[in-house]
Amino acid sequence: MESEKQTEWSWIEGIVDKNDDHIMITYSDIDDGVLEPIALVAPGPEKEFIVQFLLQPEPENEEHQKMLDGARRELNFYLIELKEKDPWGYACYH
Repeated sequence: MESEKQTEWSWIEGIVDKNDDHIMITYSDIDDGVLEPIALVAPGPEKEFIVQFLLQPEPENEEHQKMLDGARRELNFYLIELKEKDPWGYACYH
């Protein structure tokens, strides 16, 4: 049986090569305005993106969880839910 080609875009966690094409997702607290790197995103094979989270989940740290949850929502929105023809180009533009 021949494997089906992936028709929907998706993202997986992995290591992003900073020497290749990638974008950085940052988080800023409105009060201090400091940009904190949250994740790196790069195009992967087929219709897939590689995401490397720079913050480690810490269930006891509500602020980190808030940042990671926000980054996941943004990744899902820009890369998957919008169903753009070229989600990588769209994400880079925004």
